[in-house]
Amino acid sequence: MGAALVAIIFGSPWAGVLVLSIVLVLQGLLAGDGGITALGVNIFNMGVVGGFVGYYGYKSLKKVNGKFAVCIAGWASIFIAAIAATFELTVADTFPLDMDLFYMGGFHAIFLFSMID
Repeated sequence: MGAALVAIIFGSPWAGVLVLSIVLVLQGLLAGDGGITALGVNIFNMGVVGGFVGYYGYKSLKKVNGKFAVCIAGWASIFIAAIAATFELTVADTFPLDMDLFYMGGFHAIFLFSMID
């Protein structure tokens, strides 16, 4: 959701990609979290997909309600990135698509309810 929020605040999905790329590189190098070998996929899923879905989702919904638009755009950035990861895991032959969509998609779909006040 970080890439989506940065993209919304700075008015560019590329800002979200840049900031999240820096965060993921530092996280991988300093904390060993995420790892360097998965850096490209993590940047694509969380930065590119998250930033673009969040920004354009917000842009299309902001006329309805600003707070609602940020909430839905942030959730959509997480959900669509998780769905992209399921297809990547299937292509890598690490997990079957049907189970992955059920568990990853289901968990991230329910995540919306934790964001509602």
